[in-house]
Amino acid sequence: MRRICSTAIVLALMLALVSSTGMAAKEQKVTIWGRRAYIQEVFPAFEELMAKQGKQIKMEFTQVSSTDMTTKLMSAFAAGEAPDIVMLDDILGPYFGSIGAFADISKQSAALPCFNELSVGMMKLGQWQGVQYLLPLFSDNSALMYNRKLFKQAGLDPNKAPDTWDDFVKCAKALTMDTNKDGRIDVYGTAFAIGEADMNMFTFLPFIWSNGGDILNDNGTKCLLDQPKAVEALQFWTDLIHKHKVTPPGTTSYGYTDMYNGFATEKIAMIIGGDWMIGSLAQDAPNIDYGVAYIPRPAGSKQSASFAGGDLIGITSTSKSKDVAWEFVKFALGEQVQVEVWAKHGAIPVVKGYYRNKYFAAEPKYAEFTKTLDVAIAPFTTKYNEMYDPMLEAIQNATTLKMTPEQAFKRATQTIDRILSQP
Repeated sequence: MRRICSTAIVLALMLALVSSTGMAAKEQKVTIWGRRAYIQEVFPAFEELMAKQGKQIKMEFTQVSSTDMTTKLMSAFAAGEAPDIVMLDDILGPYFGSIGAFADISKQSAALPCFNELSVGMMKLGQWQGVQYLLPLFSDNSALMYNRKLFKQAGLDPNKAPDTWDDFVKCAKALTMDTNKDGRIDVYGTAFAIGEADMNMFTFLPFIWSNGGDILNDNGTKCLLDQPKAVEALQFWTDLIHKHKVTPPGTTSYGYTDMYNGFATEKIAMIIGGDWMIGSLAQDAPNIDYGVAYIPRPAGSKQSASFAGGDLIGITSTSKSKDVAWEFVKFALGEQVQVEVWAKHGAIPVVKGYYRNKYFAAEPKYAEFTKTLDVAIAPFTTKYNEMYDPMLEAIQNATTLKMTPEQAFKRATQTIDRILSQP
C-alpha cells in the first residue's frame, strides 16, 4: 500500500514538474522589422521587464531597408507572415495607414505621459482620417551645416550662420574663394545633392515651406508646385548656381556622397544636411570645425523649416500579440530606447524630455538639430515615392536651364496630379 502511495506521489510530482516546466518553457515570440538594427540592444532589458510580469517574451528582429520596406511588408501581409511591430520610415505612414495595415492605437497613445511631447509633424504622418496608427520613434531632420574655419577665413563671423536667403547669398559669395591664388576656385559657398531624388526632397522642400508654399495641399490630393511660392524657391536655387555662381561645377548631378565629401574635405562651406552626418564627420573628418543652424528663410518669413525624417513605430493589424507589442511601443518611447539607443547612435529622440542627455551634452551639435523638430514637417501623401521622379526632373530641368523654374514646376504639377488621381 505504501509502495502504491509512494508511486502515486512520485507520478504526481513528475506530472507537476512536467506541467510547470512546460509553462515556464512556453515562450511568446514577438517579431519586429526596421532599418536600424541597434534596436536589438534593448531586447534583453525588455524581455526581462516582461519576465517580471510573468510573460516569457522573445523579441526577434529583421532588418529591412526603407527602399525595400513597402514591397516586403506588402508581400508579408499577403502571405499572412507580417511582423508584429514595424519601425517605418515616416513618409510611408500615410500609405500604410490608408490600407489598414496597422492597429488603431489612438486611445493608448493619448494616455501616454509623453504624448504632448511628441513631434506634431511626425504625429500627423502616423494618422489616417483622425486615427493614430503609428507614433514617432526617432527623428532625422534637415538643417544648415556651415564650416566655421572657412567663415573666419572669408572674413565672416564664425558664430553667426546666415538667417535669411539674402544672408545665405552674401555668405556663399564670400565663401567662394581662390585660396591658393592660382586663378581657380578652391572652395565653394554651397552645393546641393540635385542628382539624388530623396536628398532633393530632404534638402529642397524646406525652402518652399519657409517661403509659405507647399508641395501638396493639406489632404495630399493636389500638387501645389506651380504656385508662386514654390517657383520662387526653385528660382533661388537656380540663381545660386548660375547668377551668383557659388556652387561647384557639376552640382546639378551631385549625389549625397558628392555633397558630403565636399563638405568633409572643406571644399564646400555650407550644405543642408542631416543629424546622422555628425557621427559620420566625427569619423571621416574629426578636425573639421562646423556649426549647425536653421535652414535660411526668406526675409519676412515667420519661421524656418526642416524636413521631418525619421521612423514611426506601430503594431500591425494582423498581429496576434498586440498587448505585448504595445508594451514594446511604450518601452520604445522611454529613456532606455530614446537615449540609450537613438541618442547614443546619433539619432534625435522624439520625446522632448530626452533632448537633453549625456550624449548630446558631449556633442552639442545634436542639440541644435533637436530645435528643428519644432518646425519639421513632411508631405502627407500615400504617393510619396511616386513623386520622386517628377520632382527630380523638375529641379534638374530648372537648375540646368533647360526650363524656367515656372515651366519645370508646371510640368511636374501636371505629372504629380495624375499620380495623385490614380487609385
